[in-house]
Amino acid sequence: MSANWTASDLAYSGIGSSALTNWAREMAVLVRVKTEEGEPPTFQLSMTKRRLRAGLHDEDAEPTDTIFLRHGQRGGICWEQCEAPVEKPKTTYKVGRPDTLDPGKFRAVLEEFGGSLTRQNEEEVAAKMEKSVRTLWNWWKRLNQNDL
Repeated sequence: MSANWTASDLAYSGIGSSALTNWAREMAVLVRVKTEEGEPPTFQLSMTKRRLRAGLHDEDAEPTDTIFLRHGQRGGICWEQCEAPVEKPKTTYKVGRPDTLDPGKFRAVLEEFGGSLTRQNEEEVAAKMEKSVRTLWNWWKRLNQNDL
């Protein structure tokens, strides 16, 4: 289940046809949500049409269109209402190899070749830095944009 789905999206998620969904006055959707490792399985129960009129109440007795449930922890076969699981912040990953640029070393090597990167010296600078010509031009661009 996507985090940005609307209640209407949920209504059509499992059935796949508006003919089956539209005839009913209400569609209740039960979806398992991600939880931290070691936590009991947790489910989201959402009302998709009548929403607040469906009669669901959160743990503070406020009307809502969505509640969270888990299997009974006190024995017996039942559902128990629980708090919404805490979402972990999404980790963003940089695509590609780690940046190994040492601005001081790059500038020192450039000084050996006249202080700038040119088409005439790019192969020699690349060999000295043990990097590709493309990487050097990316570094050169960053160096000139004052990113370093």
